[in-house]
Amino acid sequence: GRTEFFRHTRYMFDSMWHWQPLINGYSDFIPQDFRDMAIPINGFPDPESFRILRAHQARYVVIHFDTYGEASRPTLLARFPPYMQYLRPIVQEGETWLFEIVKWP
Repeated sequence: GRTEFFRHTRYMFDSMWHWQPLINGYSDFIPQDFRDMAIPINGFPDPESFRILRAHQARYVVIHFDTYGEASRPTLLARFPPYMQYLRPIVQEGETWLFEIVKWP
């Protein structure tokens, strides 16, 4: 949703721990290309989200499960098994998971 874009300021702040570039912009500026991809990339992992990530030369994906409703969590988790050959889990602690994209579907 529109109000969820402002959560990305927190992600920008947290990026000071890893200093990796973010696809979702910086500070309170949210680029139009991210606004355009926000809904389709939310389907991760799926073919469209991988296409978007590849186009942006992404290497890592962070999932913040606490930003999803409890009812949607089983659906999200069910999408992962067919795509695990493309992902290397780095951190799976609590509500935050970090994956490296090791190859493209």
